[in-house]
Amino acid sequence: MRSLTVLAALTATTSAQLLSLSELASIPVSTMQTVPIGVGNQTVAATKREVHNLAVRGDCSALPAGSGPVPTTDTDSAFLADTDLSNAALAAVTPAGWYQTFQNLQSATSASAYMGYKTYATYSPALCAADCKQMTGCAAFNIFFERDPSQDPGTACPNPSSTTVIKCSFWGVGIGPSTATNSGEYRNSFHVVIAGSNGYQLAAPDYPVTGYNSTFTDTATINAPNDCNSYITYRAHTDGAYDPSLCAADCASQRQETNPFNGLYCHFFTSYSLVKNGVVQAQICALYSRTWDKSYAVNTGYTAGSDVYTIQYAYSYSYIADMGTWTCPQGNAAVASTTSTTSSMSQIATSSTLSTSTTSRAATSSTLTTSSSSSASTIKTSTSSSAATTTTSSRAVSSGPITACPSPLSYVVGSAGGLYAVCANTDFMIPSPQIYYGYKSNVDCATACEAQSGCTKAVYNPTTQICYLKGTPSVAASNWNVNAPFQTLVKVADGTALTKCLAPTYTVNYFGTTYQVCPSSDFTNNPATDIWYFIPSDLACIALCRLRSGCTKVVYNFVTKTCYNKGNPSLASTGWHVNTQFRAIYIN
Repeated sequence: MRSLTVLAALTATTSAQLLSLSELASIPVSTMQTVPIGVGNQTVAATKREVHNLAVRGDCSALPAGSGPVPTTDTDSAFLADTDLSNAALAAVTPAGWYQTFQNLQSATSASAYMGYKTYATYSPALCAADCKQMTGCAAFNIFFERDPSQDPGTACPNPSSTTVIKCSFWGVGIGPSTATNSGEYRNSFHVVIAGSNGYQLAAPDYPVTGYNSTFTDTATINAPNDCNSYITYRAHTDGAYDPSLCAADCASQRQETNPFNGLYCHFFTSYSLVKNGVVQAQICALYSRTWDKSYAVNTGYTAGSDVYTIQYAYSYSYIADMGTWTCPQGNAAVASTTSTTSSMSQIATSSTLSTSTTSRAATSSTLTTSSSSSASTIKTSTSSSAATTTTSSRAVSSGPITACPSPLSYVVGSAGGLYAVCANTDFMIPSPQIYYGYKSNVDCATACEAQSGCTKAVYNPTTQICYLKGTPSVAASNWNVNAPFQTLVKVADGTALTKCLAPTYTVNYFGTTYQVCPSSDFTNNPATDIWYFIPSDLACIALCRLRSGCTKVVYNFVTKTCYNKGNPSLASTGWHVNTQFRAIYIN
């Protein structure tokens, strides 16, 4: 696999992570690979030795017969005009999780990252899809009918009768009409041709990378505010299957540098396929010093002269162990001065015809506002709130950050027991490493936060049902502002002293006695006089308490299924504290 690395200092576009005309030209062109054709009904892996051996015979030996229909008139033109073949392609059902990229062409795909082919007894995209999913890195397949010779053409049989092979080729990159360039070949006097060629691609393949949280941004990649100075470099990988773990290796390698560019270390990266005129050219990995949320995914490609570059399979990945600080600017701020940025933009505007395609960036919780333009490209970034809207919010926002909730707090408990303080009509106006949609309540949002390593703050919009995870910024770094209808959620730390139950309580009635259950809390002062293990519920814990004289308070650990008899102290003397996995239970 070939690769190319360029530092941000060499990038002279409106935003550093946007590729310049010279950078686009410098990316190596992937090596195109062609599926072996005209060799009969057999399955071949993607190795050069096998492909070579298939092409060197020519001894009139019988080739494996295919399973497809053969036209009555056995000619290449009759094969191409056969409606049985075209009808099969037109009637084919797209498998779930895939989308069709081309249909009923008379040519097969040639692209990079070839992964072999198989032949089939029936024309079935579903079978091809199932086989593709068994191959590590397979992202697309091309199914087609192929007119093959029934014998290996040679001097004694230059144009033997034909057989129709049903074939699927498999690819580690996306395919489309522009990749369908293989229309056949001559083997001696026999004309191998293609018909009923359909292409399919995974809609949203899963590319997990150990140690990172991923976000699928589809056909647009991150374009972070240039003023924040968080972009480090990009790396281009060619000739291999699309694999974001290559970017993770780039990011990890950059973190080991002793004198990194601009004093920045990689905590976040994006990965996408750069598609030139419909053909995948390279996998691009862009490295950043901090996390940016999905709303910054507005770069949809480039136009350079007659060349059109688009983006597909775009993902972003946050380093779980350390998402980076969210202050702006990052690193050596002097390197990213406004004057030098403006100068660079002016140069590119006059020296190239490159234009950049961007979509309207969603309004997000960033304090940065940038607006830059040139004849080369235009990028506008606006900020208003955590809401992922495509227009600027008209809601009133306070003129400055707050340090305390202006209204009484309420509390919710996540499904894993975490206690969160909820402040209505406020917002943390900083970027969101993760955004979740369709959450019915702030409890769902709290649950998402507690499941995310390094998350103690979140924002929930009850109107749009969107949850924004905010990491673990300090109060000063949270840019906490009044902003209806948002709700800020802050994890209450374990060990916080209690004088009353903050969490929503519930009651359990046991033979006429009512017990109050306070989630996410523990009585820590009194040693347990009894400890019971493998207790399935708080009700069972209460039942055990009733068996002991003087037991009015117990603590139940719902994680370890353990029950603790705490006797009969007053609430004031129990050492009541917040504790995520415990429930304090007492007679009401």
